[in-house]
Amino acid sequence: MNEYFTDLLQKVDLQIQDFEDNNNDPFSLCKQVIDYLQEIIGELKAFIISYSFTSKEEEIYFFKHIKPEVLSRLLYFTEIYNTEMRKPH
Repeated sequence: MNEYFTDLLQKVDLQIQDFEDNNNDPFSLCKQVIDYLQEIIGELKAFIISYSFTSKEEEIYFFKHIKPEVLSRLLYFTEIYNTEMRKPH
């Protein structure tokens, strides 16, 4: 399980970096990243539904450490997006 999440987080970081490299507009960058992270969270949810945790500790570790890693990125870019939306022209 740890291998899957390590690969997933690495994939997310690389994709976000790619979006940042190819986009100069913060508004459209945030929109792209938010859409991408929502897809990733959907994949993560599907994986967890089909995965059976081997112990309570493993389940606690997932919800305490791994899930917040992805959600924190989503919250960060959502906050930037909202800030850009409120910014005057």
